[in-house]
Amino acid sequence: MKVKMKKILFSVIIGISLFSLISTVCLAAYFSQIVVQNASSVTSYDMLGFTVQRDIEYMASEGYFDNIEGLDTRVRQGTTAQPHLLATDRINFATSLLAASSKALNFLTGESNLSNFQIIPGYSNNSSVGYIETADAPSIEIGDNGSVSMGGVYLSQSGNFVEKGDAFCISYDPTTENVTAYIDFVEVIEEQFTTQNTDSQAIQGAGWRAIVFTPSSDYYISAVSIKARRILNPGIVTLTVRETTGGAPVTGIANDLGSGTTDGNSFGVGLEWHKIEFDNIVLLESGTSYAFTISARDGDAANEIVYGHDNAAGDADASGYITTDSATSWNLQAALDYPFKIYGFPPFLTATGVEKGKYDIEVDMGWIIE
Repeated sequence: MKVKMKKILFSVIIGISLFSLISTVCLAAYFSQIVVQNASSVTSYDMLGFTVQRDIEYMASEGYFDNIEGLDTRVRQGTTAQPHLLATDRINFATSLLAASSKALNFLTGESNLSNFQIIPGYSNNSSVGYIETADAPSIEIGDNGSVSMGGVYLSQSGNFVEKGDAFCISYDPTTENVTAYIDFVEVIEEQFTTQNTDSQAIQGAGWRAIVFTPSSDYYISAVSIKARRILNPGIVTLTVRETTGGAPVTGIANDLGSGTTDGNSFGVGLEWHKIEFDNIVLLESGTSYAFTISARDGDAANEIVYGHDNAAGDADASGYITTDSATSWNLQAALDYPFKIYGFPPFLTATGVEKGKYDIEVDMGWIIE
């Protein structure tokens, strides 16, 4: 393992504590001394979190984080390891500190590989959020089914307090008093039918189209793409999702679970895919039938959306419906299927009724990442 060395001599003041960091070479490993000083003569700390901001991306550029079982870093007082977290531009650690005292610690590499990091507050790209990022390595992925336990977490501000890109996140919202956790939170295509051989289905005014479908797994629907074109200026195109009754979309315009809009005047005059996003994601449950609807309510016979379709009834898992009275009634189009792509996110876990305060948090994830 090749590690480029840098001479470091600097000090920073965080709160009441003074740090100095000096690097040297010890047995071909990186070694830095950290001195922590408590300037208060009255306040002692059982455990206090610190951040030493230092760009250590050069370690990654030298292959330090490549193909390792775990990161071999430590923050120690003598031979006793202190809780620490290594990020790409700083070292976070925690230690006890008596009033009017100082403590000498060492940051070093070349130790046995770690299987986990402690969570030490202090990392943020946005100071109002305060989440933590860690170096990326296969050995610290959550895995197919995992759990995360945290003790003594202070929940007070809105935002993510643990984050690992799109792979794993835990957040808190003091307004709703919800703690939310998710893994593998990446938008994917959940359902789709892409066959199309004609494009004669007009959408305008009171004439809407709907697709009834049944999810095979739980997910949050986030957007739908349709293959369509415009004639002149159809105006706003509205997407909704709603439940079904008797196999058909529920009637009325006040029964939507979610909705989103896009500018139909921006559509091309030839058939193209157009993605319409929901204003808020909506949880759909496996085995339950739903319908998404497409309308151009300000359009007319001269200004409309034309939806491509397949007249060979090629999609056995979804059914097309039409309304000519703004969803007062729906009629099945048994021989027609519309091309669509439904986008979604995997379900996440939510704990409700969590007031501001100190908590021990355990997150158990039981779904499979594919």
